[in-house]
Amino acid sequence: ADIAVAAPLMLLESVERLPAPDRANARMHALNRWAKIDSQAALAYAAALPRGEQRRQAMNTVARAYARVDPEGALNWAANPSARSPGLVATVLSSIAVKDTALAFQLADELESPEERAGALQGIAVHLASNGRSELLADRVLTLGNDGSRSATLSVLGSMWASQEPQAALDWYLANQASLDPAEVRQFTEGLIRENPQTAARLLDRVPAEQRPQWLSRVAASYARRDTAAAQAWLSRFRGEPGYDQAAASVAFQRARDDPAEMINLVESIEDPQLAGQAAARAARTWARSDPAKAAAWSMGLEQESARSTAVAQVARGWSQRDPAAARSWILGLDGGLARDGALTSYLEASAEASLDAAVLSAYSSDTARQLGVQQVVFRLAHRDPEAARSLIEEHLTDPT
Repeated sequence: ADIAVAAPLMLLESVERLPAPDRANARMHALNRWAKIDSQAALAYAAALPRGEQRRQAMNTVARAYARVDPEGALNWAANPSARSPGLVATVLSSIAVKDTALAFQLADELESPEERAGALQGIAVHLASNGRSELLADRVLTLGNDGSRSATLSVLGSMWASQEPQAALDWYLANQASLDPAEVRQFTEGLIRENPQTAARLLDRVPAEQRPQWLSRVAASYARRDTAAAQAWLSRFRGEPGYDQAAASVAFQRARDDPAEMINLVESIEDPQLAGQAAARAARTWARSDPAKAAAWSMGLEQESARSTAVAQVARGWSQRDPAAARSWILGLDGGLARDGALTSYLEASAEASLDAAVLSAYSSDTARQLGVQQVVFRLAHRDPEAARSLIEEHLTDPT
């Protein structure tokens, strides 16, 4: 036994003479060998290392080897506060799951702390999903208590299973959704939609009607981040259905970056006034960075007044920052009304100073609109130049409140 202990020690000492790139792997190999021969001695060595990444790796390496030799002993050690290292319990249980999945789940269920139990089950989930055993894990998840462990495990499972076998993951979800609460449904499907939105899009018809609006919005947003043109083409068949407006707003924001013309079609297809305004504002802001003149013309052509006003203000803000003279000329040429008032305020905010452009101030549609606009400038200016802000209040505001 003394010789068996001495050999790993000598190997560890020799590791420190290796080139830096090879040192970490060699150290972990030596520790793994030592832990199989004398777990307690290897544990003592790892625990005595200075706190840091090297100690964390050493503790995890020893924990995995110890768990294969003595599963319950390794778990008792990992759960002991005197030997604790972040994630150690999860590491032990993941290692146990390599040989005995049922035992790993049993030991995880017996942990007293809900947070520790959730972390341990996530560790087991990563191991099983990484080794093509997601369905086994999914069925086992359904037997867990609803204390946070199920949700945490479903989150891991949804992401990993969806990236490997999206069809199988969705089949399992559709067969077992009645056993999941709304939060768990979101935890599981979030990973599926994020990792494989194209598959989620193809299979949307199989999703229960009451869940379709939420799915439609989430799938569209994720799909658009991968392929905006394909996402828009897929989304078009759902126009008029619940959830379409939210989904179209998400795709429009992505579409503004690569095809403003198609972005226009999407924004104009949104019926909800609030969502239309939000989508128009985001799209106008993005488009104005590359072509403010075209963004301005489009914004003024929007039919919904709230959407038009919001979009015009966003174009004015972006354009005023890039080319104040051109922006000013465009804004002053607009017809009076709500949209121009918003654009005037955006221009003044972008160039907020102690003195304001008299022609811009006189272009407001009413004294009330002008007062509100100056208030916005004061709020923006107050943080960097309080004195200038006070000067504007005294000169332009008859009712500072």
